[in-house]
Amino acid sequence: MKKLFITLLAVASINVFAGGKLELGLYVPADGGACAYEVVKQTNDGVVVVFKKNPTTTSPVTCAEGVDYPIAAEILNSTSFVDLRTDRVFKLYKKAT
Repeated sequence: MKKLFITLLAVASINVFAGGKLELGLYVPADGGACAYEVVKQTNDGVVVVFKKNPTTTSPVTCAEGVDYPIAAEILNSTSFVDLRTDRVFKLYKKAT
């Protein structure tokens, strides 16, 4: 039983670490929502974001802007994460040059 527990703990640790480091910057919702997050810091269990308006939409919905807020997140890769509060995927926004 101890071996099973240790094995499960090791697998869980690898899954948490596998997400890696998230790039800092503006992340827009993959589903095209009106509000975006600017990731300013990554923590052990999530990210600290500043709420912003999504520059890729023209939605009339207003967003709370300029508030630092820590959220629980699952890091998918260096350019995307899931907001665990809402199960929404956010992807790094890069302007076309």
